[in-house]
Amino acid sequence: MFTVVIPTKNRYEDLNRLLESISNQTLLPQRVVIVDQSDKKSDFDYEKSNSDIEIKYLYEPQVSGLCAAKNLGVKYAVGDCVYFFDDDIILDNDFFETIDRHFKQNPQYYGICGRQKNSKSSKFKVAMFDLLHIGPFKDIRKKCNSGYIKESLVQTDVLPGGITAYRTEVFKEFEFDEILIKYCLGEDMDFSYRVSRKYQLAFATDATALHNHSKIGRYDPIESFACKVAGYGYFYRKNVKETKKTKAAYILVNIGIFLDAAVYALKNKNTDSFKGLKRGRAYIKNGFADVPFINTTKIREVF
Repeated sequence: MFTVVIPTKNRYEDLNRLLESISNQTLLPQRVVIVDQSDKKSDFDYEKSNSDIEIKYLYEPQVSGLCAAKNLGVKYAVGDCVYFFDDDIILDNDFFETIDRHFKQNPQYYGICGRQKNSKSSKFKVAMFDLLHIGPFKDIRKKCNSGYIKESLVQTDVLPGGITAYRTEVFKEFEFDEILIKYCLGEDMDFSYRVSRKYQLAFATDATALHNHSKIGRYDPIESFACKVAGYGYFYRKNVKETKKTKAAYILVNIGIFLDAAVYALKNKNTDSFKGLKRGRAYIKNGFADVPFINTTKIREVF
């Protein structure tokens, strides 16, 4: 028995495709909690739309961002596990059955994610990513999504936020960081990394789905690069004890962001990405003030 939590905002077509893929699963959830932060409430009656699954539809436009929406959704969860999905995910029919099997066969794991089979990168790009993401920033998601790891279950310290399940025990001790608001970046890394300090996590390469990468509600290129810089800076300052090794790892991550910006600039023949890097460095220098996905008032209480 398990619950699905879906935060969503202004993406009703994407949401309906996800719900259809949930309805077609070989193993059904007991409850689906939709936390809708859209500008306008849907006219569709989700709670009466599926006789096989209990759907709890929460229209909460005052809730700001993924983290607050996930924390709210957890309060309505029932069962042994809670699954979190981005609203633009489409699940393969055996997704729940596969994750459920891994949880039953591997009680040491308290969080398991699936693979986004259309989020692939070249071997060169994955190799460069691995080279530049070490220590607390080590992240196997790109390698697993690309199909370069053949094991069905691989231990990791970082899980994605939009295609992941956790045992309900986790939420007795951990919650998503509500300093991160709106369309935030890095909330998944922050949460899973904190959980992994106590519990083991894993990536299930055989639990597959499509990620449609909806264009609705995303940042423009300048803000996207700025927020990437700020997101890693926030994670590092909050979660990592600074040593020579961790500082070197943080420098490597920023080199990786710079290389991404250079590739973007060459491909698109503009300097938006470099403008974003400059803005991101200013965000950090000013104590994360004006970062669109950080609550400046709350962050002062932490830092």
